Amino acid sequence: MELHSSIESALEAVPDDGRHALTACAVYPDLHTLVFGNLHRLHMIDSFVMPTHNMVLASGGTAAPATVASHPAPKGLVSRGPAPARAEIHEVLSNSQAAIDCAEGVVEGCITTIVAAERHGLRILRDFGPVPMVFTVHQVLATDARGERTLTAGAA
Repeated sequence: MELHSSIESALEAVPDDGRHALTACAVYPDLHTLVFGNLHRLHMIDSFVMPTHNMVLASGGTAAPATVASHPAPKGLVSRGPAPARAEIHEVLSNSQAAIDCAEGVVEGCITTIVAAERHGLRILRDFGPVPMVFTVHQVLATDARGERTLTAGAA
């Protein structure tokens, strides 16, 4: 398994041999673009439900952060925490990046996982708990000798 900074960058890095797959979070804001923009290259072959680590609003110390880093999917949690109603949201590529930006002082707070918050020494302002999450599995289709995409039997 290899982690990438985004689903799009993972798709570019995965070989077209029919033996690789991508896993995406179903609440990823651009999942529809990934699916419909790559029908020629990907087939959704499975999905599963797994809880996330607890999602939290955390800060580097302030009790009511005015700037909050968040991945686009959970950014709605900002308004459910002690952040000011008009907190400025800085969108980032991942929950981990949100925690890093907060720890480095780029923003005052972040929506992230409790694991990332603790790893970066952040103060937990609100714990939203785990989120039951659907993940989708997409097989990268193989290219045959003519350059046409094909499913590889037993590759999934």
